[in-house]
Amino acid sequence: MKRLIKFLLVAFIITLTFLPALKTVKAEHPDRVIDEIGILTESERQELEQLCDEISERQQVDLAIVISEQFTYDNIQAESDDYYDYNGYGLGEGYSGSLLVVGRDSEGFFVYITTCGYGIDCYTDYGIEHLIDTIVENYEGGSNWYSGLKAYINRCDELIDMANAGEPYDIYYPEPDPPNPAVETAKKAGISTGAGGIAALIGTTLLKGKNKSVFKKREARDYARPGSFKCTGHRDLYLYSRRTSSLRPKDTSSSSGGSRGGSSTHTSSSGRSHGGGGRRL
Repeated sequence: MKRLIKFLLVAFIITLTFLPALKTVKAEHPDRVIDEIGILTESERQELEQLCDEISERQQVDLAIVISEQFTYDNIQAESDDYYDYNGYGLGEGYSGSLLVVGRDSEGFFVYITTCGYGIDCYTDYGIEHLIDTIVENYEGGSNWYSGLKAYINRCDELIDMANAGEPYDIYYPEPDPPNPAVETAKKAGISTGAGGIAALIGTTLLKGKNKSVFKKREARDYARPGSFKCTGHRDLYLYSRRTSSLRPKDTSSSSGGSRGGSSTHTSSSGRSHGGGGRRL
């Protein structure tokens, strides 16, 4: 009995020793979803933060959102970079990750995405515009920020996967155009017409095959009844000729490779390299 009590006492002491250290490790990273304006309910904020935590730890690319009125649109790039750098965001030696800033002023809402480390490779300039479009397409004009931000977070995860596969989302990934009802109707009509034409061709061929008395003649005189016409001479005359011409298409390829994709970068006040982009909603 004394040995059991001694064992429990030692286990209790060890727990007290290491528990503060575990709490400190978790507290070292700031909250990944901060809402100072109140556009999310607390349960929505917690759910989005859990999603950001899971993706950040799995991908080892930080994913965070801060919603606040402390940011100014005219200086949003520098303010977003500084918030990221001086508040403990970023994973690994390169401080990899991204921070979505949602700000609000007298003119309405605006957003900015700052990227750092491997996050610059994951989110190209084109990809950042796409991510902002994802928010706009899902937040229902500002009445459902939870839906818009959740769609944004999940799309970030997909863009990280694409970068991991060596093909980051960029200008060569245009969004497919929605189907055109008129074109779809024309296609269906064309298929129906084509099927009818094939059936008619088969029927005509079968009827033609049954007509054994008709054969193609090689020359005009073969159609004359024997003895009814005598031809003493013949020659071929070419009455006219026609020539057509067309312009040769110009070579539109360029050795420079066309439009430039990738990520444009700048240096923040901390000396780190950042990418990013944003706009008013």
